[in-house]
Amino acid sequence: MKRLLTLVLAGTAGISLAGLMTAAGPVTAGTVPGTGSYHAPVHVINLHAAYEARLRHTTVGLPAGIFFPKGMGNLPGRGGNGCVDPYCPVAYNEGPVQINPQVYLLLWGPDWSSDPSQAATASYLESLYRGLGIEPDDNWSTLTSQYGDASGDPTFGDGVYEGTFYDPTTPPSGVDTTQLAAEADAFAVNQHITDLADAQIVVATQSGTCPAGFYAPAVCGDNGGYYCAWHDYSNEPFTNLPYTLDADSACGEDSVNSNGTYDGLTIAAGHEYADTITDPQPTGGRILPPLSRVTSAVAPVIPIGLPTR
Repeated sequence: MKRLLTLVLAGTAGISLAGLMTAAGPVTAGTVPGTGSYHAPVHVINLHAAYEARLRHTTVGLPAGIFFPKGMGNLPGRGGNGCVDPYCPVAYNEGPVQINPQVYLLLWGPDWSSDPSQAATASYLESLYRGLGIEPDDNWSTLTSQYGDASGDPTFGDGVYEGTFYDPTTPPSGVDTTQLAAEADAFAVNQHITDLADAQIVVATQSGTCPAGFYAPAVCGDNGGYYCAWHDYSNEPFTNLPYTLDADSACGEDSVNSNGTYDGLTIAAGHEYADTITDPQPTGGRILPPLSRVTSAVAPVIPIGLPTR
């Protein structure tokens, strides 16, 4: 029987906003201690030289799991039968899934440390990823465990979080897909990650970076923006997570909670995390529901069109 996997991201209950980074200025060596006992240190790594070297050798596919901004319209699903998400049956195209997901949060840019508001956002992201996959507290993303491949089903155990890393070099303005992939590739080599198939490198760029195509007209102007976030594959799966607060309500701010500054960030991060588990090596863009379906009570319902049981 075909099933439709839906992920509904709840509000911000239980997520600590304790400061993760120092706000006095950018840190260039060592680690940045968290201000609360809950937070582990942030590993500071300068990837500039490795990134520059990797640019000449990076190959990347077509971004998938595209999270569309509010107002992009009612886009059809991929059911192939005229249906519209989230009412389309899923279809397994024989691709791999992640059996043992491992998430690395890579904060790219000096402002993650020097700007207090961005440091608070970093703390929020660290708390979010730290809690993913820990059962029974996380009972939404672990639903992906029912979508396996020939090698087995996704498993989570004590969680998926592998740490937060801070690259204080400044990302290129309008950073494109190849440049994001090069940063992810350089990071994987720097950290000696051997299980590349199960890795998820979340490249979170600082405010004002305006990755190519990111929809944040108030900050980025008219750059042809059409997305809030996406994931892709180079030597390893990676996520392009722009600073969604630059997009305001277009990418989900206040869409779940009346004072939900981080609602859109949670939705985008959770969306790409779950979609990467079920489609880590995409061969084509997957159309997902636009943010306009958000109600005051819940976040978007995200169908994952992968293996069926």
